[in-house]
Amino acid sequence: MARDMVVRISEGVRRQFAQERYLEAEYDRAYSLTSLILFFFSASTVGWLWEVFLHIFMDGALINRGTTWGPWLPIYGVGGVMTLVLLRKFADKPAHVFAFAYLGSGILEYTTGWALEQFRGVKYWDYSESLFNINGRVCLEVLALFAVGACFILYIAAPAMDNLYRKIPQTAKVVLCVVLITLFAADLVFSALYPKMGPGITMDVSETTKWIF
Repeated sequence: MARDMVVRISEGVRRQFAQERYLEAEYDRAYSLTSLILFFFSASTVGWLWEVFLHIFMDGALINRGTTWGPWLPIYGVGGVMTLVLLRKFADKPAHVFAFAYLGSGILEYTTGWALEQFRGVKYWDYSESLFNINGRVCLEVLALFAVGACFILYIAAPAMDNLYRKIPQTAKVVLCVVLITLFAADLVFSALYPKMGPGITMDVSETTKWIF
């Protein structure tokens, strides 16, 4: 009886250890270049869909949101890849991941908004009506959502998507990456020559509040 109990306890401990090791291995992994590229486009597309459906829900209008003409929002892809590249080393400390993601999201969104205003003279988003915002380019409460999203990416979404990417034959994966990069580069050039602007997409910088905090 005692021997059987010891065996059951040992087996339970072994399974628990194996499960913990499995969970650790799920997010504690090195992502290949092709996986990072595919994740960039996946995150960019999901971000674009989020913005489109959010606009439908809030304003009842179907609008191609974003800074380019393609079905992607690069800022989401950049943020997602930055999470995997820069924050994976802190994965065993979720509080650190959240804090760094909060700060990093703010820097990325602010600098991107500033650059678009300087080069195109318009705003693609504006948080001026929010209570806690900096120049309308970032909103402190929204950054908390981005930080939560970064944690979701690091611990759940990215490992699951990487598992799917690894099932794609290497040659096909490389070809897919090249095609996506080519299309994206063409979209960037076209968008630079013919910026996407209009109601629901952009607003004149002169018509927005410059500082509220």
